Amino acid sequence: MVLENGEIKLDNLIFDDNKAHFYNAKIPLGKIIYFFVVKDKNGIYRAAANACAVCFKTYKGFRQEGNEIVCNN
Repeated sequence: MVLENGEIKLDNLIFDDNKAHFYNAKIPLGKIIYFFVVKDKNGIYRAAANACAVCFKTYKGFRQEGNEIVCNN
């Protein structure tokens, strides 16, 4: 993962396994952003924050179960 000019760059070949890949990136202001990326069964790349509205303060995040992304809360 490369943070360049305010953008995160990832090699798309990483996602050919259709599994969620979890990352964190420290942005210039010092805050850490937690997110995941997955390539879905239709070949569309999806990215989302690794927290939901209920558990974001506890940093529980998500996990992948088969083709589903499930909250760890």
